[in-house]
Amino acid sequence: MSFRLGVCSWSLQPASPEELAGRVRQTELSAVQLALDPLRTKEWSFGGTVKALEAGGIAVLSGMMGTKGEDYSTLETIKRTGGVRPDEHW
Repeated sequence: MSFRLGVCSWSLQPASPEELAGRVRQTELSAVQLALDPLRTKEWSFGGTVKALEAGGIAVLSGMMGTKGEDYSTLETIKRTGGVRPDEHW
C-alpha cells in the first residue's frame, strides 16, 4: 500500500517558499499541505512558490486556508475557534 504524508506548511513558519522547501526537506518528508494565505495575500508569488517547491522535490498534497477568528495557539482556543465554528463570523 502506498500513501503520502505531508507537513503543514504553517507549522514550519517559513518566511519564503525557498525556506519552506528547505524546512520540509529537514523533516525528511517530501510533501506539504500548503497554507494558501501567503499566495492569497501575494506575500509569495504563485510561480515562485511552484518553482521553489519543485526545485526542492516537494509535492503539494493539499491546500489549506484560515478563516476569520481562528486561533490555534492553545487547545482551548482551537476548540472554541477552529474551522468555521464562531457564529459571529458567518
